[in-house]
Amino acid sequence: MDAFHFIRPLWLLALIPWLGLCYACLRRQAVPGNWSRVCDPALLPHILETVEPANRRLRAGLLALGGVLAIVALAGPAWKRAPQPTFRDESPLVIVLDLSASMYADDLSPDRISRVRFRLADLLRDRDAGRAGATALVVFAGDAFTVTPLTDDTDTILAMLPALAPDLMPVPGSRPDLGIRKALELLESGTAPGNVLLISDDAGDERDIDAAETLRTKGHRLSVLAVGTASGAPVPLPDGSGFLRDGNGRVIVPRMNPAGMRGLADRGDGMFVAMTTEGLELQTLSEYLRGSGSPLDAAAMERETDAWQEEGPWLILILLPLAALMFRRGYLLLIFVMVAPVTESHAADWKSLWQRADQQAEALYKDGDKEAAASLFKDPKWRAAAAHDLGDYESAVADLDGFTDPESLYNKGNSLARLGRFDEAIAAYDAVLEQAPQHEDARFNRDLLIEQQEQQEQQQQQEKSEESQQENDQSQQQNDESQSNEPEPSESDEQSENESGQDRSESDQESEQQPQQQQADQPNEEINEEDQASEQWLRSIPDDPGGLLRRKFYYQSRQREQRNMDGEKTW
Repeated sequence: MDAFHFIRPLWLLALIPWLGLCYACLRRQAVPGNWSRVCDPALLPHILETVEPANRRLRAGLLALGGVLAIVALAGPAWKRAPQPTFRDESPLVIVLDLSASMYADDLSPDRISRVRFRLADLLRDRDAGRAGATALVVFAGDAFTVTPLTDDTDTILAMLPALAPDLMPVPGSRPDLGIRKALELLESGTAPGNVLLISDDAGDERDIDAAETLRTKGHRLSVLAVGTASGAPVPLPDGSGFLRDGNGRVIVPRMNPAGMRGLADRGDGMFVAMTTEGLELQTLSEYLRGSGSPLDAAAMERETDAWQEEGPWLILILLPLAALMFRRGYLLLIFVMVAPVTESHAADWKSLWQRADQQAEALYKDGDKEAAASLFKDPKWRAAAAHDLGDYESAVADLDGFTDPESLYNKGNSLARLGRFDEAIAAYDAVLEQAPQHEDARFNRDLLIEQQEQQEQQQQQEKSEESQQENDQSQQQNDESQSNEPEPSESDEQSENESGQDRSESDQESEQQPQQQQADQPNEEINEEDQASEQWLRSIPDDPGGLLRRKFYYQSRQREQRNMDGEKTW
């Protein structure tokens, strides 16, 4: 019993007021009360109901004992250690996916990229169920791009999977080394060593080996999931007109090189597995990425932790007979009435007994009833997300005011952009990049808004110059018409002069009214032009993930000026 202790010893302080309360109750029951002051002592036994002192002391003792046992149980007595298997699975994972044209080969049914999407979905669900570390997704062909940075929200990556296809990539080719280095950039933003999973059908060249060794020297591991078969298969063209051919007109048959890809995994100090039809490799790979398959990560194995087996609940069994006796006498109800706090009453349904308002609203949000979810959310961030989806961008901005974390600022910038408040949206994106420079989506949206503003300014300047040119042309045309319509001298000169004088006065009045009308209409035209430009830009934003990724990759590729070099293969 040397290990006996209380897990929550502060609860023992409650013994002092409890015992004091029991003593006060016992003293009060021993005093006859106020009736002794107004009644004759000889009449008191016939008026008052008396309790034998022994019974009174027994009741007080049982009440005090029940309270003491309850307090001791709450303090958590313990004297046995409890073995608890724990796993430290905080290492992040960056998935590097090959989206070169060879992934369209159909040696795996229905084709390589479709089979990879199925396996990736199973892997992400397994990590989510096992509460694994953060996950990121990088894709590559002739260049590498980040689809999602490191995040615990695997649902976001799952939502992107159906849109991933080789036709998204703006630069053809196959450069696994660029994907590995992009993964290294994401891992360097954290502190824990991580894993990189390369999913490809190409072993690459010396550049890939150098990237794998660089990754290993930084404390990370590179594992390889090989896609395809050794026999390979032709690559069908997207339009179905035939198969992909090289410069000599020969049909390209990409084959998986298991020896080369195994060597790449060895250089990266990771595991090599080949994709099978049955998917048996997924469990082995998942266990390895969680650390159970690595002899180097001994801290991930089962170990004894400082956990104690609490014995307090056994004391509750002793309290059950006492609670039944107290309930029979009405004491239990009295204690409940005295202890229970007085709160405002609310009507509650069955769900409110088991779920908070935010939990109920989250379920409605996932079911698609976003209007009901927005009215039920208490968390302002969730409420802002629902309001944004409903198109109530003003409410979304108002709910996110005051939050300075990158995710809130990013969502606020999106709502501001939808409202056409580009300057404020750009400022919000800049604030995100100050805290998280690797936030590719914020950088992409900010640069897109800046480009859109420049286009609007150019369009407005062009329209103003066209309006000015049009006004000059109209003025010149009016002058030419007035000169051509001058009357020739005739016998009725006086009448002609009067008519021409009236024409000139009417023309002067019209010319005076026309600039005033143009000045009055010009602000409204400028406002309408800005609204139309904002509305046109908002309509141009794609709603499908594939279109958004394609535009994002093209924009980033244009910034890097990355092009497929001569001599590089394009599949």
